[in-house]
Amino acid sequence: MSKWIELEMLLRTIIENKLDSNEYYRVVNSKILRNLGLLENQELSEFEHLRRIRNNLAHGIEIPEPEYINSAGSSIEKLIETLKKYN
Repeated sequence: MSKWIELEMLLRTIIENKLDSNEYYRVVNSKILRNLGLLENQELSEFEHLRRIRNNLAHGIEIPEPEYINSAGSSIEKLIETLKKYN
């Protein structure tokens, strides 16, 4: 979850800077990311997949195996590295 929080914080900062706005984006979704051109289609799909994992985990819907969670964490780290160029 901490990696997801880091990703969301980075995305909010990038979005606010790109839109030159102080508006707070409570929910960051792939539509916003697509409209701003922040991620390629494959990365957007991965973001949505990771968002579903996060939601299922946070709401107790599904608890994945530790290896799966670790893999998701690695994917989040890759997205963070990709997005840092916009910050």
